[in-house]
Amino acid sequence: MDNLLAYIILLAPGLIIMLINERVGSHPSAKYTNTEKLVMSVLFTLPVLIGNMLLLYLKTGIANVPQLQEEIKGLSGLILFTISSILFSIFFCYLWHGYIKENFVVELINKIRRDKDKCDLNEGNLVWEDAFHGRKGLAVRVILKDAKVYGSPTNMSENISDERCLLLADSEIVKDIVENHNVPVRETYVDTKSGVAVEIYDSEKFLAEYNKKHSQNAIYSD
Repeated sequence: MDNLLAYIILLAPGLIIMLINERVGSHPSAKYTNTEKLVMSVLFTLPVLIGNMLLLYLKTGIANVPQLQEEIKGLSGLILFTISSILFSIFFCYLWHGYIKENFVVELINKIRRDKDKCDLNEGNLVWEDAFHGRKGLAVRVILKDAKVYGSPTNMSENISDERCLLLADSEIVKDIVENHNVPVRETYVDTKSGVAVEIYDSEKFLAEYNKKHSQNAIYSD
């Protein structure tokens, strides 16, 4: 029982943070070994454990981990620890991604990289997210091994996914416009692992030609 409580104290908050980070698009668990996951869980637990200890000290006078183990043996103590762990985990994830990571960690890394005459690290987004997420009126052509597929992306796989998938709408409309009105390609996303390329057409030119042919448009309108 004591071992189980020790595992809960040391690993549970860190696992919660890892799950949140994974959903945010940071620290995908598939890239790490079990040992690395264990070490990261313990490290992520530290700020949550400090917050929990401070809260419980103010509430019950608990000042060390053995006392914390005794406290969470009771149902009320376990419930309080669980709720506070979840809340502190969410808070520290928000603080990390919203402020500390970009303003301190990435800035420090970039300072070191500049001293080594290397380009800055762009921590904001991944290439996949940069290319397709949140862009309106996008028209693309996906080039596969034996096929070319046109369309407008309406959904895409997450950054943490091993596969790169796009849900395309209005394939025939997009194909007709880009082929018959000389819409230029502005960017090309290339997945070097799978060999798939996605050509991204000039949105302004595409929308101008689209609006000439269609008076109403629910998908491409702002």
